[in-house]
Amino acid sequence: MTDYVYAEFLHLLEKRVATHHGMMGSLEDGRLRMPYDATDGRRLTWQKTIKSLSRSIINNPSSREDCWYVAPNHSSSGTQPKTLHITKLGRDGSSGKWITARLTFVMLVPRYHEAVEARSTDFVIAHRCGHGQGEEAVCINPYHLKKVTQAQNRNDERCGYSCKALCPHKPHCIFTWKDTGLRKPCLNRKHYSSRKCRCRRRCGHRDGL
Repeated sequence: MTDYVYAEFLHLLEKRVATHHGMMGSLEDGRLRMPYDATDGRRLTWQKTIKSLSRSIINNPSSREDCWYVAPNHSSSGTQPKTLHITKLGRDGSSGKWITARLTFVMLVPRYHEAVEARSTDFVIAHRCGHGQGEEAVCINPYHLKKVTQAQNRNDERCGYSCKALCPHKPHCIFTWKDTGLRKPCLNRKHYSSRKCRCRRRCGHRDGL
């Protein structure tokens, strides 16, 4: 298990245990239920869910700006390669399946109606790192996510080889290596700097920002 990611998930849940207790899982009384913890050892809980997600991490993140990678386990079409990661909660068929990034985003929001919106297809949970889908790795870091409308997502152009100092998006994009998921220090500066670029040739700023 990746101890760093587990500690971050646990921190988020402990901050919001009052509002998140009983959320997700099986549908009861019109609300999705999942306890924070359970003593019978059988029920699906938030504690078990974050442990499972933490064990699934395939890279070595050490900060909130790093991608937290898991291997894709789901295809949007039967003829396409797997490019998404799905977490199954409860036994309600497709209603118990969550795109994992939407589930981790719920850990950031303080109110129940915001969690319901996070599940709704009216909104897109966009990845500021640009690594929301992939055949080898998918980012599930909640700090890399933002809720936007379909229209906003279509108009939200990627920064490419730009940097946070030039990024027009709010919140700013996050720049990470695609292979390792680790942050690119120079591109994530919010201000120009005279120091030379540490990302070497691939970030596009060989002589600094």
